[in-house]
Amino acid sequence: MKPSVLPFAALALASAPALAQEASGTITGTLDLAERSWSVSGADAAQPSSWSEAGDMLSVTISATPSAGSTASASQTLILEFDADASGTAPAAQDLSVTLQDQGAPAPLTAAPANTDITLTALSVEGTDMVVTGSFVAVLTDGNETELVPADADGAVTMDGNFQATIQRRGGDAS
Repeated sequence: MKPSVLPFAALALASAPALAQEASGTITGTLDLAERSWSVSGADAAQPSSWSEAGDMLSVTISATPSAGSTASASQTLILEFDADASGTAPAAQDLSVTLQDQGAPAPLTAAPANTDITLTALSVEGTDMVVTGSFVAVLTDGNETELVPADADGAVTMDGNFQATIQRRGGDAS
């Protein structure tokens, strides 16, 4: 049996930054053990996905709305914000904050960096496009907690997920 290179070729084309014109990608995972999926938002969205550069640090915002057929509320927006070190050979992220906004809720659920963990699998920048993949875990609360919150605390919601996104530089200027 001869192995097929088609899945690898399709993945390479789908994530090639030179071909990207708009933000695209997905965030999949669980919210309190219930499966959820979101589609990454483009620059024209109310909460756009984007990135910017300051020295060796990249500031990344991935904003997403529920995917078609997802069990997530249609009024929810998921936002991942983190910094990535652009100077090393392996991508490294820090200071992840997670926000789950629901238009019908009195306040968003949030997780500050003390209550999150992020791992980048890949990160590449070409021109104004960034392709980034990784995974995260967060303990969300409705109180904007900055201190460590146990996953079993009253009102805490545990979220974990994987993301893959192609996003545009803020302002669209090439580096």
